Amino acid sequence: MCESRLYLLEKGEKKKVMDEAILVKEEDGKVVAVAVLGERREFEGARIVEIDMDRHSITIARD
Repeated sequence: MCESRLYLLEKGEKKKVMDEAILVKEEDGKVVAVAVLGERREFEGARIVEIDMDRHSITIARD
């Protein structure tokens, strides 16, 4: 499988919010993420800003 770590950039600070994300999508003004074991998280007002396949990381941001 090809899981990624999900990071949230908010107020100039980047923090890891999910390990092993297998689905990350923008939907209705939020980012929805689902982990390999089914954990689902929603980030209101966020957007995807970077997908780094080499490092297996995805960064989302909320202003």
